[in-house]
Amino acid sequence: MAELGKKYCVYCLAEVSSLRFRCTECTDIELCPECFSAGAEIGPHRRWHGYQLVDGGRFTLWGAEAEGGWSSREEQLLLDAIEQFGFGNWEDMATHVGASRTPQEVMEHYIYQWLNNNSLDTCHFEMIMRLSMIKMLRL
Repeated sequence: MAELGKKYCVYCLAEVSSLRFRCTECTDIELCPECFSAGAEIGPHRRWHGYQLVDGGRFTLWGAEAEGGWSSREEQLLLDAIEQFGFGNWEDMATHVGASRTPQEVMEHYIYQWLNNNSLDTCHFEMIMRLSMIKMLRL
């Protein structure tokens, strides 16, 4: 039985609450990245239909095991804050990222993940690149 609040791929029934593709032409058609990549069609849904990428704000660039579990939305807000407030303005950056992050957390996360870490080894670039390629192919 499906749990309330969770989303599932209509094709393979995988749990997709954190990242899914929603058809903009069909009602209630949401696919996991794998089924979307394979061009899954079900009922009236066709692979050439328009789509919307929904990440629920919970998709993590660094994987579930990364310290602090920063969501993709928080990462984007952090990078926006660096640009807007400048490196070292951790208090304003923390406010921009949201109430759940302290200035100390913002500083440590940015320095560890974005400056000191070899992001090519830990970031989910493969998934990001695959999603980018899918989008380009559909244009």
